[in-house]
Amino acid sequence: VPSYIWDSTYYAAQQRGYGVLRYDVYGRGYSDNPDVAYDGALYSEQLHELLEALKITNKINLVGLSYGGRIISAFAAQYPNRIQNLIYVDPAGFETINAAEYPAMVTDEEIQAFKQSESYKTMASGQLGDFYDATPFTGWDKKYESMMKYKGFVRALLSTRKNSPSMENEQIRIANAGLPVFCIWGD
Repeated sequence: VPSYIWDSTYYAAQQRGYGVLRYDVYGRGYSDNPDVAYDGALYSEQLHELLEALKITNKINLVGLSYGGRIISAFAAQYPNRIQNLIYVDPAGFETINAAEYPAMVTDEEIQAFKQSESYKTMASGQLGDFYDATPFTGWDKKYESMMKYKGFVRALLSTRKNSPSMENEQIRIANAGLPVFCIWGD
């Protein structure tokens, strides 16, 4: 999901005086789409490098939506001393997934097959079905369609799916560190 899903939350938090940062992770939105294995380690390091570049050294609240739940878990397990709170919104990453091969690269054949699939053809319009009320998100599908045309978009998406092994160890490290964890899940 591109970072613009956070627009209303981002601006509301800013208006209330909070320091807020949102960004597109590799392979999503307007970020680069490198030819790498898209996994928690990649995204954790991307966040770490971003915080370092911006010289953000204080403890932070991390909010992760969907796959962002995996990202904030990977980061918190690696850098627990950087975390004030973890906030999961409709998170992925709590299921146990047994990856057959890890890391797994994506083939050109897989990319072409996915581009020809019904899932790909309806991906942008299907995004609107994730919202309780899609009215505030008018135009989201067209915006998303434009991003789907970037070179590497499909490879990144498929690689994320292939490289999402169990995060049980990370969740145990988070629990053992006693980090405050909150979850928002609902209709």
